[in-house]
Amino acid sequence: MNSPQDFEEMVKRCNENEARLRDGESGLQTQENSCDYCNNPILFAMQDNYHQFSMGLITILQCLKLAEDEGHVPKLPGDWWVQLANRYNLEL
Repeated sequence: MNSPQDFEEMVKRCNENEARLRDGESGLQTQENSCDYCNNPILFAMQDNYHQFSMGLITILQCLKLAEDEGHVPKLPGDWWVQLANRYNLEL
């Protein structure tokens, strides 16, 4: 990205194609039917305007931690993060 205009265009494109839970579905897959190749205990069925995909709980927690570190969400209790790190073997 070379200019503020490039950044604004990227944000506009992202907002036009925002990911959301798949229409008509609960959006959840539990541990019993989750991915055999990843460590996610739950997967969220997502879609944007062009794709259907899944996003795991671990990825969402990592995004939440980043948002917290950057000041975009209020600080969560440290012991909550420790419990999650221990439960899901996370490096946060």
